[in-house]
Amino acid sequence: MARASADQPDQILAGEPVLRKKRSQELQRQLTLQERFNISPLLRYRRDIAEFEFQYGLDTTSCVIPGSYAIHMTAAAKLLSGGRCQFSLGYIKRYDITKLADWLSREGWELQERWEYPPNALCLLRRK
Repeated sequence: MARASADQPDQILAGEPVLRKKRSQELQRQLTLQERFNISPLLRYRRDIAEFEFQYGLDTTSCVIPGSYAIHMTAAAKLLSGGRCQFSLGYIKRYDITKLADWLSREGWELQERWEYPPNALCLLRRK
C-alpha cells in the first residue's frame, strides 16, 4: 500500500521505513536477509566484485498506476580491477489501492473485497 501519493516524495521518504536513515533492528535483519539473497547470483557469476553496497531509492516513474511508486533496490560494486558498476536488483512496488482497482477494472478484473492492515493490503479480484 502506498504511504503517500507519488507526487508527495517528502511524505513518502518520511513514511517508508526502508528509505529512512534510521531503521529498526527487525527491519535491518529483514533487509540483510534480502540483500544476501539478492547478491548471491552476482557473486556467483561476477567473480571480479571486491566490495558492494546496497542502496534503496525512491522511483516515482516506473509504476503505471497513478499515485503509485516503487523503491528501487540496487547494488554499487567496486571491482578487483578498480572499476565500478551498478546492478539493479529489483523493485518494491507500492500502490494506491483504489487507483489500482480502477486500472485493473479496465483490464477485465473486478475488485471483490479488500482487507487493509496498514501498511499492507490484500485484494480479492475476479475476472469479469
